[in-house]
Parts: sequence; structure tokens; C-alpha cells
Amino acid sequence: MWEPVRGTLQWQSFPRAIGVELPYVVALLRNNYIEVHNIMDQQVVQSVQLSSKSRTISTGPGIKVQVAGLTEKLKWENVILESSNNNIDNNKTPQQSIIEQANFLATVPTRLIIAGSESVMALAATPLIVQVDSMLDANCVEEALEMAEQAISTATPENVHSERMRHEFNYIHQKSGFIYLGETFFDLAVSLFEKGKTDPRILIRLFPEMREVIGDDDPINMYSGVKAVADRLGSIEDIVSSSMIKNYDPHIKPDIDTSPATQELRKALITNAKDMLQKFLTWDRGQRKSTSNVLTKKDKVILKAVDNALLRLYTESDSEDLLRSLLESENECDLDLCKKVLEENEKFYPLSLLYKQRKEYRKTLEIWQRLIDQENSDLDFPDGLKQMADLLAKLDDQELVWECASWVIHKNEIIGAKIFILQDAKKPLLVDPSTVLQELRSVGKEGLKLFLEYLVDTRKSQEDEHHTEYVLLSIQDIKAESLKKETRLKFDALTKEFTEHKQSGQTYLSFLMNQPIEDSFSQARTRLILFLQSSNRYKADEVLLKLKEAEILKAELAVVYGKLEQHEIALKILINDLKDYRGGEIYCLQAGRVIGIRKGAPKKRASKKVDEKSLTTKRRTLFLTLLKVYLEMDNRDEMVDIVIHLLNTQAVYLDIMEVLSLLPEYWSIEMLNNFLVRSLRQSYHNYREGQILKGLCRGENLMIKYELSQAYQDIGPIIITQNVVCASCKKHISGAEFMRQPNNDIIHVQCDFDKSSRDNSLEIIDSTTTPSTSNIEESNLIPLSAV
Repeated sequence: MWEPVRGTLQWQSFPRAIGVELPYVVALLRNNYIEVHNIMDQQVVQSVQLSSKSRTISTGPGIKVQVAGLTEKLKWENVILESSNNNIDNNKTPQQSIIEQANFLATVPTRLIIAGSESVMALAATPLIVQVDSMLDANCVEEALEMAEQAISTATPENVHSERMRHEFNYIHQKSGFIYLGETFFDLAVSLFEKGKTDPRILIRLFPEMREVIGDDDPINMYSGVKAVADRLGSIEDIVSSSMIKNYDPHIKPDIDTSPATQELRKALITNAKDMLQKFLTWDRGQRKSTSNVLTKKDKVILKAVDNALLRLYTESDSEDLLRSLLESENECDLDLCKKVLEENEKFYPLSLLYKQRKEYRKTLEIWQRLIDQENSDLDFPDGLKQMADLLAKLDDQELVWECASWVIHKNEIIGAKIFILQDAKKPLLVDPSTVLQELRSVGKEGLKLFLEYLVDTRKSQEDEHHTEYVLLSIQDIKAESLKKETRLKFDALTKEFTEHKQSGQTYLSFLMNQPIEDSFSQARTRLILFLQSSNRYKADEVLLKLKEAEILKAELAVVYGKLEQHEIALKILINDLKDYRGGEIYCLQAGRVIGIRKGAPKKRASKKVDEKSLTTKRRTLFLTLLKVYLEMDNRDEMVDIVIHLLNTQAVYLDIMEVLSLLPEYWSIEMLNNFLVRSLRQSYHNYREGQILKGLCRGENLMIKYELSQAYQDIGPIIITQNVVCASCKKHISGAEFMRQPNNDIIHVQCDFDKSSRDNSLEIIDSTTTPSTSNIEESNLIPLSAV
């Protein structure tokens, strides 16, 4: 047997016909009654007895019924501000579109038709607003909202009432919000205003001091039924006064207006009301600014009022973070209106942000300068100079940039230098570098060094003065730092550590680079050494004199000596002073250009200008010099392992005879076994390779001689008689100094040379002269011997 389940509708008798029009189910019973159930709670909401017998209920296009009460409640009315009452004709009829919209919303379509033997009837559902509005008028807000929430789920696209119901829901929430507002339940009211999609300007106009943010010509439409409630409440001052009279009069003595307690309460309620407005405007702004929404003309008008109202609220409540966030983002604030508010409240930094957002950069910078100079007190201006530098780096106005940048340089030279460092490196500098350098020199050294580093490193300046000045300033800073006792002790400890770990294969440069980043002294030396190695633009003589003043900068000194081609001194510094044996080998391999290679740096191909043969020759010389430096050391016997390592690894660059002449006689052959074997193999390889090349050259010479012999045979002999004269000087040919030209003329070799010289001189005097044929075909001349 079947059992009813949850949500089942029940009738006393089996229905003759059933029709559905959400949220109602209508059944025609056999006793000629109509029963209407609410599908949400399955309760009977109405039972009607028909006067005539009906046969069925059909669902079709139905008919439209206009409910007069809906027209009055859902009709839009324009909210007129008091300040503009005199400028508006109150007798003017509503716009035709508003009337049509009201008529549309007041028209209730019905799809249920009851057909009988004598009549045809239509069933029209009572609109939700008619049911709820009476509850709201009776101040039963919670019950009305509960009924509305139940009906929301039925407002689906399939529901023919969905468009009207959407307006009904907005109407209900808005009217409920104003009822709660009249009771000063601000937190409850704001959530209802959000759900009812209330025009924020309607709430703004409740505050008389903010009405100026709303344009007089901006139409503000409001449901007629809601407007009646809002007009009855009046302004927020009226609402607060009414609430206090209702709740406290006549208990407060002497009266509500003069009692200190009620005055404080009034201020608290006004503050709560503004907090409500601020919360609602912030929510509304976020909804309209959503990336998924495209702003319409109406949205922009509303946003203008919202932004101006929020700026006033943030300013009055000292909400600095919110105020900055509003002004730093894209906004619709009115400049003149907001300027007045900000100046009255001495909010000069927010005013500068407003100017910045409007791209009035000169006014922005002028305010910032005054704030930094403390002409105006504004403690909320964080990192003023840094903000100026960031802004100036993005501007293209050369005059404005230099005017403010020079001012910043005198306030803080480092931040002043960063103005130009932060500019787009792909574009030319807005201000001539020499002008900037001159200004920085007049202030100090730190900003000057920073800007020079930017020029030579990022901008790739090719000016020798820039490179030299940067190096000299770096040396000066490192020298000053080295004079500190703490730095010197740390340097000695690092030197000792490097010496004790000399077998690790590290160069002195890589050892410095591996120091913690907190070790600023080692990091500064690393940057200087790398720059000295990579740059060829600084004046090495001047740098050398400066380095000699700093006794601890040995590695830097070795690099500069290498630039000056004084390789023996450089190697002695690396070996004797630094004990950097690995660095000495790299120095020789790199032909004296570097003392160490940065780990992870890309390997650069050798320049085409570097002759491989000359490079090999230079390496041979440097490795031989390195060997001599090793052998000249006082502890030569202790250097045996290092010398043997050098001989074994670099045998290709060391001549065996020169090496043997330098080594001590008491060193055994066994010690030199690897070196000797490799050297002999290399020597024999070079000998055999030379023999092969010699054989190839002999074969090529033999082929050329054969080709020359064939040419002589093809040309044949030339017989010189007493009648043969030179085609140039017309003198007789005597001796073997003559030649035959391609046109078979016989000419003295000297005459041909003189003629070529004259032709070349003419070409120099007149560059438009065409080279002579004899010059072009000179390579075709064949010298002959007299027969």
C-alpha cells in the first residue's frame, strides 16, 4: 500500500483538474470547490466555491490584469533635493518611460483558466507586494521579510512573474530598510539596503552636509511607496531627534536638546549613521567596480557621488588608510569639491594624491616639498623623498624633473641619484649626465658613486672619466672602511683562512665572492675587482697611484698591473702576497686580463681580433714567468708540489729546455717524470706536424713552379733587338729590366712604376678620376728576362 511522503499535497476528494502557477497549486474538486495550496509549505491558503459548475482548469497564454495598488507603489518618482526645488517645475508630468514601466510592473499575468458550462474564469494570484506591504505598514518587518525570503526561491526564469517579483523584492527590502532606519537600527538597515539595490544617492541625501556631492540635474528614481516612507522620516538629524523623543522624552531633564547625556547620545547616533552610510557606499562601489561589470553612464554618475561622499566620510573619521586607497586608485572624485574638503581638514598628503591621480604632477610635487620642509604639519606622509623619486623617474617633463631632482639631491643625495637610476634604461636620460654629476659632486660622494655605477654598468658609458672616477671613489670608500679596527681584524682573519685552505683550488676572488652578503667589505672588494677586470676605460696609471695608498688592496693592484702589462709584478703579488696559486695560473691562461673567473658566468668566445698564435706566445711567456716566481721564493723547497703541479698541467706552454735550465740540479728525474713525458710527446708531436706541413708546402711550391714553366712555354721567348724601344720613354731596351704588358707592349720596369705612381697621384688630387687600365691590370703583368 502506498504511503504519502514529505511534501505531499492532499485533498478531501480526487481533483477533477490541477493547475500550477508558482508558488501556488490550484485544484478543481468534484464538489465544485477551488482549493489553493502553497507549494512551499503545502498548506491550503484559500478555498473558493464556484457558483456554476466548472469542468476543467487549463494552462494557456491567459490574460493580463492590472492591479491599481501596484501602480502607486512601484511607480518611480524622481527625488528632488531641497536646494534645487526652485529650479524644477513640480507640475511637470512624469516621463513617459516611467509611466510605461509602472504600468508594466502593475500588470499581473495569469495562465490559469477555469472553463465551465456557463462561464470562463481566470485565476489571478495576489502580488507578493500587496500581501507584504500591509504587514510593513503594521511594522511587522520580520514577518514580511520572512514571507519575501520564501517567495524568492520561486522567482525563476520560468516564472512569468519573475520580472515583477524582482522589483517587489527590491521594494520590500528598501522599505524595510527605511523602517529600521527610523528606529536607528543602522546595522539591520544597511544589509536591507544592499539586498534592495538601493540607489546610494538616496541615502546620501539624508545627510544635508553631503547633498552637494549629488548633481542637481542627476535624476534619482525611487519607488513611490518607499519614497513616502523616506519623506516621512526626513533627514538623519530628524530621524535621530524623533528616536530620542520617542525613547527618552520626558524622562531626560531639563530637556532632550540641552541635556549633556542626550547630546553625547546624539553624536553617537550620528556617528553610527555615518558608519552605516560608509559601509553601504563601500559595498556599492565594490559592486560597480567589479571587473565583470561594464560601467554605464548612470553608473559613472552614481560613482561620482559615491566617491565624493566616501572622501568626506574618510576625511571626517580620520580613516587615513581608506582615504589613501580611494585616492590612489581610479576614482570619480570632483577635484574642486574634494580640494575644499581636504584643505579644511588639513589633509594635504591625500590632496597631493588626488592631484597625482589627475596627472597634475607639479601641484603634487609642490605639496610634497612643503610637507618635507615642514611648512605644513602632516605626519602621515611616509617616505616623502622616496615617493618623489619614484614619481620623478616616471615623468617626461625635463624642466619639472630637474627642478625637483636638484632639490631632492640636496636633501638626500642617494635618493636624488635614484631619480635617474629608476628611469627606463631603454630611453636616453632625460637630463644630461654631466649636469647630474656636477650637481652630485657639489653635495657628496655616495650619490655620485651610485650614479657613476649606473652609468658604467647599466648605461654602458664609454667615457673614460666616468670609469676612472667610479674606480677612484670605490677605492676611497674601501680604504676608509679598512681603517676601522673591526674591519681590519676581520680582513686578517679572512686572509689567514684563505692561506690555510690554499689546497681547496679556490682563487682569492672566488673566496671573496663566497663570503656572506652581510660582509659588506668583501662584497665591495668583489665588485671593484670584477669591474677592474672587465673595464678597459679607466686610466690605469691614476688608479695604480690610488691603490698604492691602500696596502690591503693587493688583488686589485695585481689586476691593474696586468692592465699595464707589468705581468711579473702582478704575478709576484698574487703568489708572494696573496698565496693565490690558482689565481696565478688563471692569470697566465687569460693572458694577464683576469685573476679569477666568476662562478656561473657564461664563457665568452675569444675576440676575432685576438690572434691565437700571439695568445699562445703570451701564455708561454707568462707561465715561464710564473715558474720563475715560484723558484725565486725563499721557501722554494716547500713549493715543490705546486711547481710540479704547474709543470704537469701546463706542459704545453712550457719549453722543456728552458724549464730544465731553471730547475735545481738536485731535483730527481722521477719528480719530473710526468712533465718530461708530456713535454717530449708534445715536442715530438710538434716536430712531426712540422714535417707534414713542410712536405705539403714543398708539394705546393713544386706545382706552382710547374704552372710557371707552362706559362713561359705558352708565352714563348721575346727577342730584343736594337730596334726595340720602350713604349713609355721611347728609349732602347738594354739589360734584363723590362716587362711585357697585356697589350704586348715592351716597357721598362721603372717606367711602369713611374707611370703607376703618377696615376695614383692623380687619383688623390681628383677622386672622381677613373683608375687607369694599367693600374687595374697590373696584377696581370708578367716579368720576362731578356733572351
